[in-house]
Amino acid sequence: MAFGEFAERFVRDYLPSRNLKPTTTENYRYLLGRHLLPFADAPLAELEARPELLDAYIALKSDAGLSPKTIQNHLLLLNVMFRRAIVWRLIRTNPVASIDRPRMEQPEMSVLSEAEIARLSVAYEELVGEAAEGERAWWLLAKAIVVTALGTALRRGELIGLRWRSVNLLDGKIEVREAFVRGQSRRRRAERRGASSSSARARWASSTSSGAGPRIGATMTSSSATRRRERRSTRASSRSAN
Repeated sequence: MAFGEFAERFVRDYLPSRNLKPTTTENYRYLLGRHLLPFADAPLAELEARPELLDAYIALKSDAGLSPKTIQNHLLLLNVMFRRAIVWRLIRTNPVASIDRPRMEQPEMSVLSEAEIARLSVAYEELVGEAAEGERAWWLLAKAIVVTALGTALRRGELIGLRWRSVNLLDGKIEVREAFVRGQSRRRRAERRGASSSSARARWASSTSSGAGPRIGATMTSSSATRRRERRSTRASSRSAN
């Protein structure tokens, strides 16, 4: 059986039963269609007998400028596929098991200090002040996205897919329901993210109080549950003041 035919069976008969995240399945399909095509016509038995073909693939992708982490992801997918091929009695051994993986150097993490975050906020305020009337709302939205990212560590696709119905300002919580991946909105398992600190929540509230940016349809409105909590909180505050 050729690798390409096996890949079709792997996607059709194996992936749907694994209960994987939609983004994971989409990424597998992308890797197979975009990068692993050189193996399409190669018989599985030949790939098993000649692991040097995988070494050549690693060298080819390295010369093309792919990072060691990206190549590692390719090998992880191939490893899963060849393990399944063994279960299906198509091959006897996994050729990926004997391959030397590309060396990965852990990059030093760069974290903004409180002072740098403050300067970034001031820079956005200056951009908002200097922007034309038609562009000001978008700069406010950009600032809100950046400050939210700093306070919650949401991924880029999660930030783009964020809607007001997933935000609970009273509890300082955000529920990750959607992610924007490769131009499409993907539903995700509910995952709650809180601001990393009270100061982060304060920065988030400050960034949005000056202007919420353009309203994009009904999805940007607060949920009814949140509105009820807000009304109860307002009534409680009024009673205590009286």
